[in-house]
Amino acid sequence: MGGRKGLVGKCVDWSRFMSIRGVLTTEQPVGFTLQHEFKKREPVKEYPLFPGFEGWRDRGVSERAQGFAFFLAIFTEMAFWWGLLDLESGWTTLETERIVLRGDESLYREFVGYFKEWERLGSHKPEDFRLEFVPKSEERLREAR
Repeated sequence: MGGRKGLVGKCVDWSRFMSIRGVLTTEQPVGFTLQHEFKKREPVKEYPLFPGFEGWRDRGVSERAQGFAFFLAIFTEMAFWWGLLDLESGWTTLETERIVLRGDESLYREFVGYFKEWERLGSHKPEDFRLEFVPKSEERLREAR
């Protein structure tokens, strides 16, 4: 690895955005109780699916949807299930036949912005990304470069 401390790899499979309990638990911005509360909220507005997402859950989850969800997880801490969640402004998410907003319109606009950016960059699938894991102690060195 050329003297670097870290690990470089690629995504070969994934388990969606699953919360973990027990020894492997991590600090989560949205705990299980809050996740269920957001899911129970009535939709404020519904929108058509993004282009190319029709039938995205017909046979498992489409590669296109997986790629977009992976992109969200990399580019924003607000990634939550198949959308974005912000404790202040609400939740917007892909559902089987539509996009549902449970919160402020600005969150939907941000979601659309991420989709457009993902498309502009080439609509990559998870396996198209190179992942680099670097110990926290190395972060300052990388930022200084």
